[in-house]
Amino acid sequence: FQFHHETMSYRGGGGGGRGRGGGRGRGGRNNHHNNNNNHHNNNNNNHHGRGGGDSTSAPPRFNPCRTFSSTGSCQNGQNCKFAHLIKHHAAIDASTTKQPNNNSFNQNNNYNNNGYNNQNQSSPHAVSTVALWENAGQLKMFSGAHDGSWRLWNPGNNFVQEAEHFMIPPEDQQQQQQQSGYNQSSSPKKTGKVNVVKIENNFLFVGFEGRCVSVPGVSVGMVHAWNLSSAQDPPLEFHMDRTTTSAPLKPGEKSLTPYAHAMGVSSLLVTKDMVVVSGSKDGTIRIWKFTTTNPAVATPGAVAPASPASEFLLLNTLFGHAREITGLVLINMSMIWSSSTDYTIRLWDANTGQCQHLITSAEEKTPPPGGNMLAPADRAKKGHTHAVTSLLVWKSEGGEFILSSSLDGKVMAWSAQAECVASEPNGRGVVCMAIAHTDAGNQPLLLCGLEHGNIMVRNLRQTPSTPAFCLLMTISSRFIQVGHAENTSVLSLTSGPHGTFYSGGSDGILNVWQFCGDFNLDK
Repeated sequence: FQFHHETMSYRGGGGGGRGRGGGRGRGGRNNHHNNNNNHHNNNNNNHHGRGGGDSTSAPPRFNPCRTFSSTGSCQNGQNCKFAHLIKHHAAIDASTTKQPNNNSFNQNNNYNNNGYNNQNQSSPHAVSTVALWENAGQLKMFSGAHDGSWRLWNPGNNFVQEAEHFMIPPEDQQQQQQQSGYNQSSSPKKTGKVNVVKIENNFLFVGFEGRCVSVPGVSVGMVHAWNLSSAQDPPLEFHMDRTTTSAPLKPGEKSLTPYAHAMGVSSLLVTKDMVVVSGSKDGTIRIWKFTTTNPAVATPGAVAPASPASEFLLLNTLFGHAREITGLVLINMSMIWSSSTDYTIRLWDANTGQCQHLITSAEEKTPPPGGNMLAPADRAKKGHTHAVTSLLVWKSEGGEFILSSSLDGKVMAWSAQAECVASEPNGRGVVCMAIAHTDAGNQPLLLCGLEHGNIMVRNLRQTPSTPAFCLLMTISSRFIQVGHAENTSVLSLTSGPHGTFYSGGSDGILNVWQFCGDFNLDK
């Protein structure tokens, strides 16, 4: 990818795009803010940033320079007392504005409230998810928002928006447009939140809250999958009554349960062989298998273009969680890990669907009815004390580890056998995580998005000079004047090539960042 920071410029404008299935695109939309107009020309050190803002065991090793972070240059050069390690490229308005409401800021429930809501003032819908797509040597990115839309952006063309699609029935969208006209600053009324987008095998998967004719009075959980190789085709829809034992639908026959879950889809896991695991706000997890009669599938793992004979069939449903599913990862192609706002992590046998382990806030010692005391390996593991918000797999020289984050402020590292090997506090609740690398690509970094707008950068691999989980930097708009607004949550983190990463927040902004220096962690 041609994505080096030296060649990136953001002037706005560009060509147009078109959403599919009733979506509506806008060409040349200049939704990002030009950082070059926001820097400070000051000869003293008052224009620099500093770390802090979170109660952690130790201060960050580096304090980012405010001017360099926002403009890419600093008049003090190598004499600057602050670190030239992070650069903010763009802040993209990636959602629409919602109507005023009476919700007020609740610090203890910031993750569920999606940040600060000021009474009697309009506020943006949250940007909940970001996914990167490599297409013909070019990098594109998809974002999802709680205004019920996904959007396609082109980083190579000043982040112009190429497509926009609202997950709303076309007849409802047409009716609303005829009645009130399309208003760029406000979203359609009858639409649900897009909670997750994933890209795999050139398919775009979208998990959201939607409506269907079967149960028109409530929102349900839906998954749609677009084949990006044939964008003109309608998406494949996941229906819970379409199982691997179902007979093919007859001509004109329709599904009686044309949705994937009873409540909004909140998490997705997609494997390279197109097995999809979906998690819902109702606490259920479902496993789906892609099937097609298209003869183009000739080799294992190959995926043919979607056709009328292609669909995702339900393999299994996993019951156990009592609240929303927030994370799904697959370990050794045999074990599914899931996290939930019910404070727990569960480990499932991917083949049988049986829960093998439970990680909770306290170790349970109650034997099963009529049985003996559980063996140590079968007892619940001691874990987080608040909602678990995300899971992440890190493959290192020492093995494969699973990282979990929580509103209790901790990031915990687990072995594949569900043994906790490390735990690190972050001072505030952690909503999301990602693994990024410096531009040199020689050091893995853990990014932690916090519930009040900061992003913490930690070392992952222990070195002679730097322990694992060492706090390297805190990215805070309070100090560097760019980034997510204070008292808003960082809801999504996604890493990209050449040290780039992307953060979506409850402030409606999609921020583009890049590590552009060496942290010298190996010395």
